[in-house]
Amino acid sequence: MVLNLFLVLFAVGGVVFAIMTFTYTRELRTLTPQVNQAQMVVRQMNALISELVDYNKTARNPELAGMLQPFVQTGAPAPKPATH
Repeated sequence: MVLNLFLVLFAVGGVVFAIMTFTYTRELRTLTPQVNQAQMVVRQMNALISELVDYNKTARNPELAGMLQPFVQTGAPAPKPATH
């Protein structure tokens, strides 16, 4: 009797975990294109900032230099990413 109870509990648990796995896999498939899009935008922004920094080296625009200052690597260590 007790073994049958454990068997039923494990079977129900297996079904619940299978449904959760199916749901999370489906959600991952829907979020992956959004993550790829966001990563592409970040790469494009980094490339644009890099080009602006190179341009500012030749043009010497103090207004542009002020806007680019937060993005330019100085000798300071980079801030640590936030942990969740």
